[in-house]
Amino acid sequence: MDKYIGQLLNLQFQLLQATNLWRNKQQISPEIEEIRKQTILINHKRYYELIPLYNHWVQSNHENEHANLETIYNELMLSGEIFKNYHPHWLEQNNFKQLTQWLRQRFTRNIRLDKINNIENIQQWRMMLQQQGIYLNYSSGSQGRLSFIPRDPMTYKALCTNPKYYSDNTWNVDQQGKIQPYNCLIAGYKGSALGIQGGGLGLSKHAIKVHYMFDQILDADMIQGKTKNIQSNQQKTIQFIQQTIQEKIPLLIYGTPFFVLHLCKCISSPLLLPTNSLIVTGGGWKTYQNQKLTQIQFKTLLQQTFPNIQHIDAYSSVEINCTFTSCSYNRYHIPPLIQPVVYDEALFVKQQGYGLIGLLDPFSISYPGFLLTGDQAYLSSESCPCGLHGWTLQGEITRSKKEEIKGCAGVMQNTFIKNM
Repeated sequence: MDKYIGQLLNLQFQLLQATNLWRNKQQISPEIEEIRKQTILINHKRYYELIPLYNHWVQSNHENEHANLETIYNELMLSGEIFKNYHPHWLEQNNFKQLTQWLRQRFTRNIRLDKINNIENIQQWRMMLQQQGIYLNYSSGSQGRLSFIPRDPMTYKALCTNPKYYSDNTWNVDQQGKIQPYNCLIAGYKGSALGIQGGGLGLSKHAIKVHYMFDQILDADMIQGKTKNIQSNQQKTIQFIQQTIQEKIPLLIYGTPFFVLHLCKCISSPLLLPTNSLIVTGGGWKTYQNQKLTQIQFKTLLQQTFPNIQHIDAYSSVEINCTFTSCSYNRYHIPPLIQPVVYDEALFVKQQGYGLIGLLDPFSISYPGFLLTGDQAYLSSESCPCGLHGWTLQGEITRSKKEEIKGCAGVMQNTFIKNM
């Protein structure tokens, strides 16, 4: 265990406790801003010492391990490109030793190359890395190139468990706070490799029954178009919904807007779901902007299909360990776990307003967590009528024209269209 871990764990614990208060709309100490700042600065020092790529990046900007927060904002933010800028031939030729060496440049720990033998596909590579305590998630980027995000056990735990501190803890619970029975419909594929799939696993964890709209496990072969004849379980999906209605327990539906739209098109007449049923969407429309519905159009479609449904939309990125959910006022609330920043077109920092969104994640301790997202939105610190305090993203979140439009949602949607 390195010299920074004890400090990081203590600071992260304070951030989580503050986030739990924030979720319950209680006042949090102004000191939390300083705690978040200290966590980010310790991560910077740790990245500088342990991550070769970050060390090179800092030195190329004529900075060192003592950079302050403003310097990080202005000089040391990184785009998601660093997680997908390997040579494409390595993947085509199953050169996983070369890919592992490339991955090590973005990671805080050594990776044993002698364990990377006789690997024929990405799934085997992921399993081999997991045996070394490295949890590899992937998403897709330009020309379908996969992004690879390496998490150590602490960072992976943050990804999996942090939601319990910032997620709404009032849905489908009794007066004692006990979760009541519900069924879960995942409007998507099986699997856990993509970040957005991790959200589905978390939401379905306590469900009585779980149904997937597709039987196939989404893996790298499917994303790259090597798996054909993918069909949705349209009939079984409708039967699952009808059975849930008969059982009179709430139904939780989770998926990208594109797949939820596909689900709605499969339903010929309105279905009145049990009380307290909920739809959670995330990932945006990505490459299917030509099929995108406005927020009002989408909510209208949901109400026409499921007249009594509640709806929450979520925003995240595979590189960060947090999700921002929308409230009834269509604002995406950023938990105190994350430090947001907004840039103008020339990449100068703004106090707030519309621009390119940057996110600094204090819980990304195994890879650089200072991310330029490539997404544009309006960042605001003004009070929200819903009662939650702090930063919000307001209005439509759109992809910068300079960025390719993919991500987790884009991968799933493109896979579906390509393999029909």
